[in-house]
Amino acid sequence: MRAVRRADIATKRLTNLAQHLARRNSRSSRSIEPPLWPSPLAMNSLSSSSGKDPRSVACLIIGDEVLGGKTQDTNSHYLARKCFAHGLNLRRIETVADEFDDIIERVRYLSERFAHVITSGGIGPTHDDITDEAISRAFNQPLAYHQPTIDRMTTWMNDRIRVAREQYDTAVAKAKAEGGEQPKAPDYQAMEMNESRKRMALFPTGDKSTAIYPAPSLWVPVVVVNGNVAILPGVPRLFRELADTYIEKQIVPNLPQADDARPWIRKLVGTSKFEGDIADDLTEVHNSVKSLGIKVGSYPKSPPSSSPVTSTGSTLQSSSWKLKVVVSLVGKEEAELQKWAEVVRDKLDGWFLTDEEAQGE
Repeated sequence: MRAVRRADIATKRLTNLAQHLARRNSRSSRSIEPPLWPSPLAMNSLSSSSGKDPRSVACLIIGDEVLGGKTQDTNSHYLARKCFAHGLNLRRIETVADEFDDIIERVRYLSERFAHVITSGGIGPTHDDITDEAISRAFNQPLAYHQPTIDRMTTWMNDRIRVAREQYDTAVAKAKAEGGEQPKAPDYQAMEMNESRKRMALFPTGDKSTAIYPAPSLWVPVVVVNGNVAILPGVPRLFRELADTYIEKQIVPNLPQADDARPWIRKLVGTSKFEGDIADDLTEVHNSVKSLGIKVGSYPKSPPSSSPVTSTGSTLQSSSWKLKVVVSLVGKEEAELQKWAEVVRDKLDGWFLTDEEAQGE
């Protein structure tokens, strides 16, 4: 009997040890797997209850060529001006490399925290254009060819070939009539649809992905994923046209009715004083206007390039160096903003500036 009990005890201990090892191995295996990301449905539920500012916008610039200095990003600057003109709040501009992990991590972060995310770049036909695939992974959306986009692209290419043929035929007829040299025929085959071009219609699809065509003149869609991530091309001309129509037709009309979508207004004041001389005055103004939704900022100006320089390289104060600081006041109430701009002007012995004057030397 004792032998049976001892056997039972031994069996129980072995069982407990096995369970303990199984739990430890399970924890260990989980720790090396990538963390699961909430489903798009859960993401939207979290976003809707997070109290995000419905006017908040983030911009994600994607591309090694920007980070490497080969290409200068102008799209984020254009988007900033567009948001300002429509009363939106551009809260974040980030740039990432053409790396899956980087794109996935940042687009998830931005999507969770801001009402609208606009990406730029990485959606062409080459191997390093990985934005669509990265964003599809980020939000668990399948990657598939989008037939309506293929159809629009094909129509656009056929029209391009037709125009090229007409232009060539006209040039041939003119050469014959004038006895001139016959023009070289275009390479029509190079203008046709191929697998590389078709790749530009391979993007996230599924229950949380939508392709819209805000610019009727373009075959290029804006793909919206997870309800708030809009994928735009990096080519400046295309980015500008799509950003214009997407903001004007998709974002602004769908703001909550009670939300203030009036454009921001900026007043600029110049002064000959240095920032250290005006800091206390600006703090006083800031404390007075922050409850009114007015933002106050100051931006020092460098001396003109014509200013004399000492033998040690220091710039001497010159009579031409009049504008030393630009003070900016931004708000939406014209009368209130003008009143406080006049207060700042009088406190700083300053004068009003235009945008062009503020940007000059």
